Amino acid sequence: MSYNALFGTLPSWANNPTLQLNIVANNFTLNDSGLNCLQSGFPCDRGSPRYSDFGINCGGPEITAGSRLVFEQDTLPLGPATYYLTPERRWGFSNVGIRENSTYVVNSQGQFTNTLDSELFQTARISAGSLRYYGLGLENGNYTVNLMFAEIVIANGPT
Repeated sequence: MSYNALFGTLPSWANNPTLQLNIVANNFTLNDSGLNCLQSGFPCDRGSPRYSDFGINCGGPEITAGSRLVFEQDTLPLGPATYYLTPERRWGFSNVGIRENSTYVVNSQGQFTNTLDSELFQTARISAGSLRYYGLGLENGNYTVNLMFAEIVIANGPT
């Protein structure tokens, strides 16, 4: 149900803890302050920027890179319709899509050449449909975005 411009309040059945429901990027009136941060327009922490940088080790443990930037851990298990927001509200993610083997993180023990931080490339999040990361509470201004990744899984490949 994410990214559908839905609005209003959720029915009581939507709070069932066994239900996986991803409703990010809508316009719901919610009591869940974490999910409010992932609604359309990102109403969380407006007027109080707290960060000018952040790093995420997608699918892996916390790592301090050679550049001294801390890549925060991203090790929570995902389901077919999941969202997550860090307790500090620095960043969050959402996932939509059912995978046959229900694994949403892949690992590689390979060493990656020409990089100072090979361990950053040994885990990755994967999704059958949509995987999105959100930076929250960032200061206004221009940013340099560095996406660092290696293709460690090839769909329908031999390994």
